[in-house]
Formats: sequence, structure tokens, C-alpha cells
Amino acid sequence: MYQEEIDLLTKGCRASDNGFLGLYRGLYAVADPVQPLERAAAIVEGFVLEKKQWAEEKEGLLARAASAPAATNARAGSGPELARLRAEITDYENEFRLLKNQDITIRKLEASLSSLRDDMHSQVDTAVAAAQKDAEESAAARVADALGRERAARAKEEGARTELRAERAARAALESDVAGSNTDGQEEETTRAAERGVLL
Repeated sequence: MYQEEIDLLTKGCRASDNGFLGLYRGLYAVADPVQPLERAAAIVEGFVLEKKQWAEEKEGLLARAASAPAATNARAGSGPELARLRAEITDYENEFRLLKNQDITIRKLEASLSSLRDDMHSQVDTAVAAAQKDAEESAAARVADALGRERAARAKEEGARTELRAERAARAALESDVAGSNTDGQEEETTRAAERGVLL
């Protein structure tokens, strides 16, 4: 009987181990977020460098544009070059705004990735805690059931021993009564024999 309880507890432990392994394998198969984060960081770093280069070029163009009026006074026909420089500055400013918007978008994506990673860790912790709690509750229920069966078996054993003691006491009393009746019969027979001897 105890072996059956041990087997039940062993099966419960194996079931909880298998459940944990299944959960761990499922989590192990999930893609690691480190590589996408590294790629995003590399893209952000590239945009930052590109933004610095555009800013430096813009400053150079602005310096050249500031010196253009003096050159215009010095020589004739430089009006088209000034218009070209202003057009380039406008293009650079538009590209700079676009890069700024891309930088904001990348930061939002990084925040979203960080939030997703935190959510994934939280879900994993919750799932592991739930599986562990279920396993512990199942094991506790099996242990309580085994202890209840053990108590019932002990109660039955104690009842059987009590019945056996009562039966032995009754048997001893019966044997004592039978022995007493045999002794009374022998005394009566002895008395009769003595009376017959006197009469004879």
C-alpha cells in the first residue's frame, strides 16, 4: 500500500518535471531579442553619424552662402551660384528634418522593443510561477490523500486488533466456564462414589 503511494508521488513529480521541461522548451524556442536590438542600435548610430555629417555640410554651405554677397560685388554673374547654394541649403534642411523624424521613430521602436522584452520576461515569470504552483498543489493533494489513506489503514488495523483482543477475552472466559463446569462434575461424581462406598 505504501509502495502505491510512493509510485503516485513519483508519477506526480515526473508529471511536474515534464510540464516544466515543456514550458522551458517553448521559451527556449522564442527568438532572442538581443540581435534585433543590436541591429537597431547600429542603425541609430549610423543615423547619428549621418546627421553629424549633414550638420557639418550645412554649416559649411551657410558659411559659403554668407561669403557669397562679397564675392558677388567682386565679380559679376555669380547670381546663379548663389541661387544654387540656397537650393542646396534648403535640400539639406529638408533632409535634416527627415533624419530627425527617423531618429524619433527609431527611439519609439527602441522603447517598444524594451517594453516587449519586459512583457516577455513578465509572462515567462508568470507562467513559471503558475506551473510551479500547480505542481506544488498537485503534490500537496497527493501527499494529503496518501496520509489520509494511511490514517484510515491504521484505524482499520487498530479496530481489527481491538476485535481480536475482545474475541480472545471471550474465548478465555468461555474456556474458564467450561473448565469450571468440568471441575464441578468431577466433584459430584466423587461424592456419589463415596456415598455408594458407604452404602456397600
